Amino acid sequence: MTPWPQTLAAAAALGAGAVAAYALFWPRSTLLGPLVAHGPPDQPRIALTFDDGPWPGATDTVLSVLASFRVPAAFFVIGRYAQRHPALVRRAFDEGHLIGNHTFDHHRTGMFRARDYWNSQISRTQDVIRLITGQTPALFRPPMGFKSPITAQAARRHACRVVTWSWRGFDGSATTPDAIIARARRCVPGDILLLHDGRDPASRRPIGATQAALPGLIESLLARGLQFERLDHLIARIS
Repeated sequence: MTPWPQTLAAAAALGAGAVAAYALFWPRSTLLGPLVAHGPPDQPRIALTFDDGPWPGATDTVLSVLASFRVPAAFFVIGRYAQRHPALVRRAFDEGHLIGNHTFDHHRTGMFRARDYWNSQISRTQDVIRLITGQTPALFRPPMGFKSPITAQAARRHACRVVTWSWRGFDGSATTPDAIIARARRCVPGDILLLHDGRDPASRRPIGATQAALPGLIESLLARGLQFERLDHLIARIS
């Protein structure tokens, strides 16, 4: 039989690990720093956001769909992609969408990096977006929703508010348009929706499902009486 002290120590270690994982990766966790993951739940408004762009053939299709429905969105762009495809960022900005910071490289191992890395990732992307749009982003979304005191400090240093999400289409992995639309049934007032108009550098997944799902997704949410509002306007309503 395992002695009680060892059992208690093992249970404590497991509990500490679970708390750490929750704090680091759960998008609504504020244990490691302030963030916004949801708008006011008592108003029928939601915000649509896209990560990992700009991506030719995807971002431009998304923009055309949004224009046809007159739906605003926020695009959290990867800095090196924005540097490579500035016209797509400029188009999104000119069409009234919000441009946010999603780091310069979106390295999946970035969570293990130190303060200088995070300061550089945010700063370089701020510079790229400012050069393209003439405005400096005020919102930052960490890759994969990863949070730590270091990322929170880096965001504050660049006057960025950390924003995650409360609903996701799970289009960051292989999926189908029907599956994305079906998940919209779980969307509720105040939700910040996460979709992707590109893919991170380490991914090889196909990216067509999001564009194909977007018209049906928007129609289904509008039919439920939900109104799309630009992300910064939605979170400005938080009391």
